[in-house]
Amino acid sequence: RSNNQDFADTFEANGVRGFVVCDGVGGCRFGDVASKTVCEQFRKPFIEGAGSVEECIEKGVTLAEDALRGLQAAVNDPKSHKSTLAALVISGDDAYIVHVGDSRVYHFADGEYLWRTTDHSLAQMMVMTGDIEPEDIRTCEDRNVLLHAMGSASDTFKYQSTARKLSGLAYDGFIVCSDGFWEYVTGDRMIYV
Repeated sequence: RSNNQDFADTFEANGVRGFVVCDGVGGCRFGDVASKTVCEQFRKPFIEGAGSVEECIEKGVTLAEDALRGLQAAVNDPKSHKSTLAALVISGDDAYIVHVGDSRVYHFADGEYLWRTTDHSLAQMMVMTGDIEPEDIRTCEDRNVLLHAMGSASDTFKYQSTARKLSGLAYDGFIVCSDGFWEYVTGDRMIYV
């Protein structure tokens, strides 16, 4: 593409390390601005030491969502400035995973692929209802239709269903990526990347 809508960021502050990947939602204007904005806003509470990891996650997602709403208002287009979010936050031996949309976090341990986050997409819904097989997500014609994204035109935006904590993971591995990566590399092959 002439403009890249993926944006990745890392941060380390106050004993916490974070890895964030965002991807502008296709078909929406200013996806590149949206993905960068989400990354920048998500990290702010961690850098500022604004509470526990859980509190920083909540504040970071809220700041990002509010920033996108402000950008949408500035251009008078509520359908613009939308992005996915996938984040891995490490604090001690605990990992916190947050995601919205179809950017993913993959989890590996002992040289094996264990699981990935579940996309907020029409293709994922089709897998869950048994209409397609999990491996068909990559080729499904509706694979890029998102059911949930940062900047969604919803007054009831909820990130809570997308956040989880995993404990005791000092030696585990993770990959945080957008669909530009996972569409071409399966989870069981990522272990070799």
